[in-house]
Amino acid sequence: MVSNSLVQYGQAYLTTFCAIFIPPLCVYVINRLKTLLTETAYSKKIEVQIFNSGSFFDETEIDLKTRAEIFSLVNNDPRILDLSVESRPEFITEEVLESASQNLNGKHLEIGIGLEYLL
Repeated sequence: MVSNSLVQYGQAYLTTFCAIFIPPLCVYVINRLKTLLTETAYSKKIEVQIFNSGSFFDETEIDLKTRAEIFSLVNNDPRILDLSVESRPEFITEEVLESASQNLNGKHLEIGIGLEYLL
């Protein structure tokens, strides 16, 4: 499932929700993100939110190629200042954060930490 964009208070929020990332869906998400960025005619700040009901930094959910392309899209659009993703703590390593920081070139990265528990 992928949602479309929302606009509130003069800012564009491009939000993508995906239940699971498999290669064809990864391509779809990248294409959808490109379309949303193209269709968003705002010159104001855009916040991109990607929620995949899992872990953005888990390579079995979002492969490195897809993650790199998302970072490139965010980095190359001057309207985008913020990228929000979610991940479980075990996938957030120093290496992953360093790579994200380098690829986002100073843009703000917000990581929602997901926790799982058993009843």
